[in-house]
Amino acid sequence: MSTRSVRIVVLSVIGLLFVFSLATLTVRSVAGDEFAMYWSAEQTPKVINELYLSPPKENNPPGCPLILHYWGIVFGYGDASLRLFSTLVLALALGALWKVVELLAKRNTDEQRWTIFLLAATTPTVWMAANFARYQALAMLLSLTALYCYLRWIQYDNEETNKNSATPQPRWIVGYALAISLLFYIHYLPAATLALCAGLHYLLTIRGKSMRTVAIWAVAQVAILLVIIPLVAAILSVSSGADVTGGRSKLLAFPVFIVATLYGVMNGAVLLPWWFWASVPTFGVLSILLIKSMNKTVLLNNIGIMLVVMPIVVISAVAAKMYPAQPVFLFPSIQRLSYFAPFVWVFLGMALFRIKQKRLRMALVVVMVACNVFAVTIWNLNIPAVQHTPPLREIAEAIRTITPNAAQTVVLHPIGYGYGKMGVGLIDSTTTTAMHYNLPAYRSYVLNETDIGFIMTADSCKKMIQEAQAAGVTNFWLVQRNRYPTNSRTFGKTLQEAGFALKAEQLLQQQAAFDVWFKTQLLKRGFAGANDKDDLPQQYLYTLRWFSRDGSPTKP
Repeated sequence: MSTRSVRIVVLSVIGLLFVFSLATLTVRSVAGDEFAMYWSAEQTPKVINELYLSPPKENNPPGCPLILHYWGIVFGYGDASLRLFSTLVLALALGALWKVVELLAKRNTDEQRWTIFLLAATTPTVWMAANFARYQALAMLLSLTALYCYLRWIQYDNEETNKNSATPQPRWIVGYALAISLLFYIHYLPAATLALCAGLHYLLTIRGKSMRTVAIWAVAQVAILLVIIPLVAAILSVSSGADVTGGRSKLLAFPVFIVATLYGVMNGAVLLPWWFWASVPTFGVLSILLIKSMNKTVLLNNIGIMLVVMPIVVISAVAAKMYPAQPVFLFPSIQRLSYFAPFVWVFLGMALFRIKQKRLRMALVVVMVACNVFAVTIWNLNIPAVQHTPPLREIAEAIRTITPNAAQTVVLHPIGYGYGKMGVGLIDSTTTTAMHYNLPAYRSYVLNETDIGFIMTADSCKKMIQEAQAAGVTNFWLVQRNRYPTNSRTFGKTLQEAGFALKAEQLLQQQAAFDVWFKTQLLKRGFAGANDKDDLPQQYLYTLRWFSRDGSPTKP
C-alpha cells in the first residue's frame, strides 16, 4: 500500500474510534474511581485543595479536579461534559504519540511509521482514558509530551549506537521539566516513575557530555523539585495502602504485577469471560513481537531498558506494595501509568518490521487492531460491568419524587464507592460524603462491601437494621444491581421479616438491547457472580426499592 493509502486507513480507524467514544459517552454508569471527580469537581477550589492536600483525604493530587472544576463552570458537570474533556485531551495526546513515533522510528519508512502509530494509538488503555472522567488522559498527554521533549533533548538515534547526533537544545529540557512538573499535579505515580527512569537513563549516558549540558539538565531537575514542593508533604502523608501481601503471597506479588502490566499492555479493558476473543490472539502477537524486539536496535538499548523495561519493574514493585496479589487487583498497575501501553507498542511496532514475511506482518497488524477495537467496544459499552457505582443523581431524584417529605431515610446499595466516599457508615449532616452530597436531605448508610468479595448473612443484616432503628430510622431505600444481587436480596428479605413493607420500586439505568443480549449469551457459559436464572441481564441495571414500617402510603 502507498503512504497515502496507509495514512487514510489509520486516520479512518482512529476517527471511527473517536466517533464511537463520543456516541457512548453516557452509556456506562459512573465507575467507583471516576465518581470522585464528579463529586469534587463541583466543589470550590478551596475545598478541592483541602480534600487533596491539607492533609489529603484522597490519595491523588488536586490538578485534575481543579481543571474539571473550571471546565464545568463553562460546560457543566454532567457525565457527558466531564468525559468529553477527556476525549478532547486524548486527541492532543495522540498528537504527542505521533511525534514520539516519528522520532523513535525515523529509520522506518513512512508507511511503517503510520502502521506503528496505528498499533500504539488503538491500544485499549488509550481509549479507556478517552471515555473516563479521571486523570488518565491528562497524564497520557503530559507523559508523552515529556518523553518527546526528553528524547529531543538527548537527540536519540535509532541505530546500533546511542550517541548524540546534535548539540542539545535547552528548550527541550525546559519542555520536559514543565511537562513533568505539571504531571506531578495530575498524578504522582506516572510523574515519579517517568522522572526516575529518565533520570537514570541520563546518568547512564552522561559520559562524554559537556559540563554545560550536564549543568542545564541538573538545573531542570532542581526546578522540578522546587515546583512540586507543595506536594511533598501530601505525598509523604498519603498511605501506600493496606499491606496485605504477607508471607508467600508477598513473594508472588511482584511477578504477578509484572504479568498484569504486560496484560494491560495487551488489552487492559477485557476481563473474563470475554478474555478469549482478544487476550489469546493478542498474547500470541505480543510473544512474537517481544522476541523480535530483543535486539539492540529496538528494545535492548539504553532507551528501551530505562524507559520501557525499568518502568514496568518500578510500577510492578509499587503495585505489589499497595495491593494484594489477587486477580481483582491485576489492573491498577497499568491504569496508573497510562502512557506506558501505547509507548511500549511503539517499540513492538518497530519490532514488527523486523519480520521479513510481508503477509505475516499484515496478518499480525490486522489481528492486533481487531482485538484492540473489540476491547475498546467492550469497555465503552461497559459489558464487563466492573466497579459500577449506583447512579446517585437518578436515585436522589427518584427518592425526592416518591417520598418528598421523608426523613430518617437509609440508602443501601451493594457496591462500594472507592474514592469519594469520605467515610463509611451511618452519617450525619456534619460528614462530607459522596452520598451525603447527592442526598443531603437523607441520613445514609453506605455498604462498602461488594457481593464479589463479601457475602452478607441474615444475621449481619439484622444487626445493621437494628442499629439503624435504634437511631430512629423508619425508611430504607435499597439499590439492587441486576448482577451480583446476593447482598441486596438478603437485605430486602431480612427487612420484610423485620416488619418492613415494600412500598415502591423504580427501575434505573436502562441498558442497550445489544448489551443485554451479549451478556445473556455469555452467561450461558457461567462465571463468578451469576448464581441462577434470576441473574440473567435485565433491561435495567438497577432496581430502587423503598421499605417502610411507618404506615406511609405508596405514592403512585
